[in-house]
Amino acid sequence: MAPLALVLFASLSSAFAFRSDGKEEVKSIHQHAEHTAAVEASIQLHTSNATGDGMDGAIAQASMVHRSMLNVAKTAITGYSTLNGGRCPEKVPGMEMAMEEGFDYGAGCRWQDTCTCPYSPFYTCATTGRISNPSGFTGVFVSTFGYCRVGAWVFLSSGAVVVMLVGGVVYLATKS
Repeated sequence: MAPLALVLFASLSSAFAFRSDGKEEVKSIHQHAEHTAAVEASIQLHTSNATGDGMDGAIAQASMVHRSMLNVAKTAITGYSTLNGGRCPEKVPGMEMAMEEGFDYGAGCRWQDTCTCPYSPFYTCATTGRISNPSGFTGVFVSTFGYCRVGAWVFLSSGAVVVMLVGGVVYLATKS
């Protein structure tokens, strides 16, 4: 377990550098691609879905810039899942600067053999936004890995309970 954690940390820490003003900056594509290849070779991660395309197939369809970042995220998600009993991470380390807030909660849930949403069944997996799709890298990330959000059934059942309570009060008020 310890070597996996060290390789995972090395992968994430090498993907980003800090500028003199304290902001994170992605290293060159070539530096990161070489490091990602070394990490992939040492861990040998592979996850597949029912069609056989799997996470690797989804990443291969992304642009070159996004592919490098998605490979880092894949390593982080799979490593976290392995160390935490198949649960998806609540945040993907190193992706805070690249992602819109909230879209990395439970990342990786699209690939059910990799991990499942924390606090399931109240949280369900989604590959699109509830109202509109996120743009840029966040959109690519969400469609590739999925993210966990409060299930629609939670809102609907809460509304149904309120309607039943109001209906019960009205019924009792008109009966007396």
